[in-house]
Amino acid sequence: MAKHLNDKKIKSKKGGKWDKSVVTAIVRRQQEEEK
Repeated sequence: MAKHLNDKKIKSKKGGKWDKSVVTAIVRRQQEEEK
């Protein structure tokens, strides 16, 4: 997913590139909120 975002030139919140650890953290946080 991080590669796809970077390939599409979609910037992260801070304006940089996406990293898989950031994407993983976002997904985990979302899963916790849905519980």
